[in-house]
Amino acid sequence: MPRRRGKIREALAIPLVAGSICSAAPPSSPVDSLRWISAGDVALALFAYVTTPVWIGLALASVSSPGFVLERTPQGWHSGYSFGTGIGWSGDSALWTFSRLRLQAEYEHIRTGAATLTALLDWNALPVLLPEGFRLGGSLGAGIRWRRAPPQPYVHGELWLRNAMGMPYLGFFPQHSLGVRLRLLPARPGLPRSLQLGLAYTATFVW
Repeated sequence: MPRRRGKIREALAIPLVAGSICSAAPPSSPVDSLRWISAGDVALALFAYVTTPVWIGLALASVSSPGFVLERTPQGWHSGYSFGTGIGWSGDSALWTFSRLRLQAEYEHIRTGAATLTALLDWNALPVLLPEGFRLGGSLGAGIRWRRAPPQPYVHGELWLRNAMGMPYLGFFPQHSLGVRLRLLPARPGLPRSLQLGLAYTATFVW
């Protein structure tokens, strides 16, 4: 009997000791439980929420070269927009290069949608600010617009300020030509003669 009573006392003592240890531990603070939501975390989340769409928009604009277009037809002036991209050749092995020959593909919408493909010769005439990075110049070329049959050819001219391919700014590196353009589209069967004026930000990937 004494041995059994000793075992009973030991069994009763274990939960009492555990309870005293738990009661001696300090209660968790509400501040500790919310410590993972700090002011820095909130600011970082807001920054990502605000800037991510901006960076995505800038990336799309950097590659897709948006433009504003006015077209003169026998019915009057019509406005529209365009976007597209292109490839170019420089013949230069430098880190930053300017195209001498370009092929630009665009989608334009002036009353109705149309696809255009333009081949251009570039003159990188005048260095500006940083000679290796910016040039003033112009382009001459020709292209075809597919709006409805038959395809409509045109002649094309540009004046622009451009940055070199490979020059990083805002995280983007294509060659960009910001300037004005002029297109003359002769009359075709079923298609009237028209004249286009445009303000474009043209992206080109140059090799």
